[in-house]
Amino acid sequence: MKCTEQKPLTDSGCRTIGGGKNFALHPRLCAEQAKATGVDSFSFMGKGDESWCWLKRCDSVDMKWESSADNWQVFSRFCGLPRSRVEVKGTCRAAFTGNLIFPKPKRSVCKKSPKFKTISTNNLGGAGPNSGDEGHMRFTNTLPGVDMVVKADQNYQAHNSAKNGVHLEKFGRISMKSGTQSMFNFQFVKSGTDEPVRVHEFIFSVFDIDQFGGCYGQMTVNASHYSSYHLSDNTELIVKTDAGDVGRMASSSFTSSMWGTGKDNPKKPRELTPVQAARSVSFVFKNRKFFNMGFEISDAAAGQNILFAGKSSLLDAVCPKKNNRR
Repeated sequence: MKCTEQKPLTDSGCRTIGGGKNFALHPRLCAEQAKATGVDSFSFMGKGDESWCWLKRCDSVDMKWESSADNWQVFSRFCGLPRSRVEVKGTCRAAFTGNLIFPKPKRSVCKKSPKFKTISTNNLGGAGPNSGDEGHMRFTNTLPGVDMVVKADQNYQAHNSAKNGVHLEKFGRISMKSGTQSMFNFQFVKSGTDEPVRVHEFIFSVFDIDQFGGCYGQMTVNASHYSSYHLSDNTELIVKTDAGDVGRMASSSFTSSMWGTGKDNPKKPRELTPVQAARSVSFVFKNRKFFNMGFEISDAAAGQNILFAGKSSLLDAVCPKKNNRR
């Protein structure tokens, strides 16, 4: 599908795999070459008797644009993704889901998924609870031989830092004060060191995206650089996508619409109830040493907890639990 959100005088900033001048004389022929090569996108331009066809690998709708002296056409199987438009009558006001519907990822993504069972450093943004630690969180052995270091920007404020760390030996948890927003950096490093590690592909999930009664304490998650994201069929999240511009990556926001209580919080990421699944999102990332994710909590009398893990029930069709395998 042609990417209609592309800006004039830009080209796809995705990784070039092949192609070139007079490689294909028409977009349809370029598309055939892209299919044969196994890439998901291509850029095409024709001038007189000459043409250019560049085969690209973008991995998601979350592509960036680069300035160009010519008007390239960009085609991608992600630009044609269907969009959900189901009305959600939330506790704020009625809205539409708005999420893109991605194809299910390949089963290979199940092989490496972060686990959050132990933590060695727990002083995110210097807020504690271990005030003597360095000013970040380090979850140990989230992958074999790999730690995950989490850092916050200067805007981070904890509501109750005692809740920061590992939760139920299944989740990572960050307490955040209402009426604040912060960007978090999640980095993979070799265990016990600061040496970055690139992970080929993995799943990262965020849970319990809800709010207090009315519109108080509404949670919004902002994500970019993902390959795809996946929601439940009955999702309560309101999703908006910024297609990006020259120098600005595309991103998506996921905002709560319903109020919740401690009684409906998830206990296990692979055993979500329908309500818990409706308030969760699973991202697939590829070839990342790190990723950033923003969180915002609207004003309220109390704070919110951010819960995250690797695999979730949302992708059980791709990553079945062991007791479901035949």
